[in-house]
Amino acid sequence: MAQPVLSCQIKALEQELECTLLVRTTRRVELTAAGKQLHEEAQKISRGCPRSGAARARR
Repeated sequence: MAQPVLSCQIKALEQELECTLLVRTTRRVELTAAGKQLHEEAQKISRGCPRSGAARARR
């Protein structure tokens, strides 16, 4: 995915959630507390979902 597309999608998600998920500088990008919480919740959801055969094969 091209960076401008990804940046737009992240920005749209931040607007929808009404919080900042990433702190951006010229050299780095870091998760905010809200971003860390979203990441943890997404991982929990992902672990509970059945995975495709291709995803299982990579483990």
